[in-house]
Amino acid sequence: MKKVLVVLFFMVISFQYAYGEIFESIYKALPYAQKENKLIAFFIVSSRCPHCIKLLNDMKNNQNLIDLLNNNYVTVIADISSGAKVPIDLPFKGNTPTMMVVTLEPKHRMY
Repeated sequence: MKKVLVVLFFMVISFQYAYGEIFESIYKALPYAQKENKLIAFFIVSSRCPHCIKLLNDMKNNQNLIDLLNNNYVTVIADISSGAKVPIDLPFKGNTPTMMVVTLEPKHRMY
């Protein structure tokens, strides 16, 4: 388990190098997204989930995706196994990995 947490930690660090700013909390990302006038790409993962680790690894190695996220979104990677919170008004059912695009205005969210 400890090895998986270390691997996930280093993957998130490598994302920060590749993407620039990666937020671990949607609440911290929201003011930045409003300032930049960008949507939020919200990835919900768990360090206990092999599919999450594969997803993050595949994303890290896809330059087209990195460019797309950098140019159009504020990226949040929330590890729920480390205590990250998901807003209650998002349609998260507890399954990981989950990816959502979150708008800045709750009334405009589409599920």
